[in-house]
Amino acid sequence: MGDRNLCKRYSKKRKRKDIHEHRIEQELDSDRRRFAREDEERRDLEQRENTAKRRSARENADRRLQEQQQNTARRMTAREDLELRHEEQQQDTARRRTVREDLERRLEEQQQNTARRRTVRENLELRHEEQQQNTARRRTAREDQERRYEEQQHDTHRRRSARNDVHKQRVELDTQSERRRTNRLLQTSNWPSVLQNFQTRIKEGPTNVCVCCSGLFFLKSVIKSSYKVLTENGCTEQFLKDTLRLQPPNTPTVILCSTCFSSIKNSKVSQMEMHTINQYILIDL
Repeated sequence: MGDRNLCKRYSKKRKRKDIHEHRIEQELDSDRRRFAREDEERRDLEQRENTAKRRSARENADRRLQEQQQNTARRMTAREDLELRHEEQQQDTARRRTVREDLERRLEEQQQNTARRRTVRENLELRHEEQQQNTARRRTAREDQERRYEEQQHDTHRRRSARNDVHKQRVELDTQSERRRTNRLLQTSNWPSVLQNFQTRIKEGPTNVCVCCSGLFFLKSVIKSSYKVLTENGCTEQFLKDTLRLQPPNTPTVILCSTCFSSIKNSKVSQMEMHTINQYILIDL
């Protein structure tokens, strides 16, 4: 009996070495499994057995960690393919867009995000760090004169649109009145600080020169712009050359008073400049 089993195993091993026999055996096995899956009960039983087997395997912490590492390595390798990565991103974008079309799901997602952000902001250290990052990012963005001018224009249009609404206009007036009232109370209660601040500004003096009208102004009263911003507003190079007579060469920043800035950005000669020309006569030596 033992010799007969040994002969069978040897015969099967010899058949597997034959490529043709091995392929026939694989096809028979595939047909047998395909036929078995056509039976719904057999297929359901097989799926439950596989699910139970995987669940039991995941209860083993080492096996579960090994499986997670394998999945991570496989996804990392797949993402190195730029085409596959781009296709995956498109699929994710399409899936999220489809999900957001469901208003209930979208509202639920927004509420979850709001609750998560509120929980995070309850941590004072994290909230302070987030505020510092936002402040630094806005400060860096405002150092770009073009970005700053674009932001100012956007704010101006937004405020102008809001003022067309009578209700919003009334609310804004009430808010401004309340703010001025509060400032007056603070100034009255903290008069030494107000006096010191005034004396500090007076000591600095009006030392900022408008390159158009040559007037002296406090730092708070001047506007810093650039040739590029003024050119984008429709000013020609010759017009800027004629009006910005005191602009130092190779200096990108243009310092203007509010009157000259309002006129120049509309390609008009400032009244302050005309007054200066009438007072003084330029003599070329």
